Amino acid sequence: MSFPSIDATQEVRRILSGLISERKTPGYAYAVFDRSGLVLSGGGGVKNATLPASDENVPTSSTAFRIASMSKSFTIAAVLKLASEGTIDISRPVEEYVPQLKGLKTYRSDDLPVLIHQLMSMSSGLATDDPWADRQESLSRTDFQALMRRGFRFIFSPGEDFEYSNTGFAILGELVKLVSGKSMPEYVRTEFLNPLGMEHTSYDYQCSRVKNIATGHSLSHDKWVTEPFTDPGSYSSIGGVISTVEDIATWATWLADAYENDDDSEGSILPAPYRRIMQVGHIAIPPVLRSGSSRGRLCVRDTSEFTSYGYGLFVEHDPRLGDIVYHPGGYPGYGSAMIWHKDSGIGMVVLANGRYAPAFTVARRALNVLLQEANVAGRSYPLWPETEHAMQAVTAMITKAAEHAEPDAASSEDVQQHVIRAYRHLQPMLSMNVDMDCILEERGINLAQELAISGRPVLEANGRCRIDHCASETPAHVTWTIPCERTPLLCELRMNPLDKPQIETVVIKHKPAISADDIVTVSRTTTILES
Repeated sequence: MSFPSIDATQEVRRILSGLISERKTPGYAYAVFDRSGLVLSGGGGVKNATLPASDENVPTSSTAFRIASMSKSFTIAAVLKLASEGTIDISRPVEEYVPQLKGLKTYRSDDLPVLIHQLMSMSSGLATDDPWADRQESLSRTDFQALMRRGFRFIFSPGEDFEYSNTGFAILGELVKLVSGKSMPEYVRTEFLNPLGMEHTSYDYQCSRVKNIATGHSLSHDKWVTEPFTDPGSYSSIGGVISTVEDIATWATWLADAYENDDDSEGSILPAPYRRIMQVGHIAIPPVLRSGSSRGRLCVRDTSEFTSYGYGLFVEHDPRLGDIVYHPGGYPGYGSAMIWHKDSGIGMVVLANGRYAPAFTVARRALNVLLQEANVAGRSYPLWPETEHAMQAVTAMITKAAEHAEPDAASSEDVQQHVIRAYRHLQPMLSMNVDMDCILEERGINLAQELAISGRPVLEANGRCRIDHCASETPAHVTWTIPCERTPLLCELRMNPLDKPQIETVVIKHKPAISADDIVTVSRTTTILES
């Protein structure tokens, strides 16, 4: 069956159409992608609300929009490319590369200098600056350098917390210019857009690369009015990119592919490890309403996921789905979002030409539909071979130990000795802490008691014990269930981190009766891949 199905496609389109029916934007374009690239695209509404409705006025996958703060991932890629080449060190103070910041006063008099990494992860302590910064795009380089020399106001010490700072990314743009000799638009074009074939992406609305462009709008007295375009400048690195959903799907697929492509054939553009660290949370985002910061993270949510900021990307940690990577964008005249599921690579791009249109809200809802259809797990990876071998060995030990498992015989010394002897077969696989944590004889007695409650394991036709509900948190960990005569056994083991790992934890207990008072622990959902 093709993905997405007709039903899922119709639901995605229904969700997106709310942008028009609720007067959030006059027009939009969208794309669905997976690891293979673009799988679905389309659009709705109009590119220019001042022109008559027509087929030519409907946005399509090749219509260009201002993508606003989604541009920050391009800025980060530029900085990381310089880091990958050894030209800069992101763990060093930014003042070592940007002389206008020498002696910058931060929050406390004894603060350490602001690091490049802290600008990249929105943890520098600079106060948030939406929407002031949106109006600074065309600021000349001379004026921006003067602004930096005057200094900034900080709200906490560098590295202490998250606060969304556009100015921090403007500083990163100046860093790229100083180190590479190229402006951010020029550097991104030569190092990323051209190699990736993103032929309809630019920082300049007058560039020939973006001929088919959607006009930005704002709503005034219930009427859409057009917003003027701004020229590139010192603040372009915060949100100046103009692109299509097709090109952004290419960009997002390339970023997401860093977790899939072992040979990394595109590593010459930016090596996979650098793309991966963009998609890892570097600073937690407090789940509270903040004054204009972190667009897309605007309210307290009574749910169990939490969000952090990576490098130019947000990372939502969902207990069911694993990591969702995204970045929304809002700009005078535009709203945008790109979002994908890190493990499967399934994602969405939504670009709209309405002022601060909530593209992220509909993109997130649409992605949920796609992930439900694809039946994705939170994370997927193969167990270490040693982990899988240990699981089979523990299961075989339980089968051997259960040969004399009877309810009235749990305290019998003969039964206990039999179980202890079965347990001893595991000793070569156990790390030294296991016996120190609980001596073998006591483990044997405990297992005899558990087996007396559960009864003998259910065997397959080949005489082996059946294994059900296998799950994991990491390649070094596994839980599984063994069906038994009376109640299942719940098993768990974890391996130590040595090159030749051993079992450091093993737990075997019968499944308790369900209690309404139980506290349920939710851990990361995973799928165990075949080795």
